[in-house]
Amino acid sequence: TGTPLVKTGTLTATTNGKVAYTGNGGTVTAATYYNLDLKPSSSSDQVFGSGTFTVNNNFVIGDGTNAGATGATNNPTLNVAGVLTIAAGATFTTGTGTITLSGTGTPFVKTGTFTVTNNNTFNYTGNGATILTAATYYNLGIKPGGTATHTFSSGTYTVGGNLTIGDGVNTGTAQANTNDP
Repeated sequence: TGTPLVKTGTLTATTNGKVAYTGNGGTVTAATYYNLDLKPSSSSDQVFGSGTFTVNNNFVIGDGTNAGATGATNNPTLNVAGVLTIAAGATFTTGTGTITLSGTGTPFVKTGTFTVTNNNTFNYTGNGATILTAATYYNLGIKPGGTATHTFSSGTYTVGGNLTIGDGVNTGTAQANTNDP
């Protein structure tokens, strides 16, 4: 509980470094991390603080057994360069901030529950072949970097707000006919 990491200076995210929040209902500090794990030890969600969270590699929510995390209170901005994983048994509630995944391959792995908040924006921006994850989104941005192709995986996609394909600069492609979502 409380805020287990209080940052008044600079937190340097070193390659292969990991910060793991494992308490119950604690507030997660907005900072730049290399790897970030939110793995509460019981049914109390970790709470994102306000601000911008930058994860230079992988971000894991949940441990397969316990609760997850919520951004609904402070509406953070999340930038993940690797893979965002919501583990089985975990729930991630977004808040109204923007989530940007710049990784390629499959940058969003969802075996737990992904709950979007109205006015949240979720962007895929990878500069390489990227597989999109079937889920419910509020605003979904498919904005391939360069000439990359982003492919919809099979499954159901629900967009409650706006679907944006392209960023007006790059010539990337969004492909839906491969897996018939």
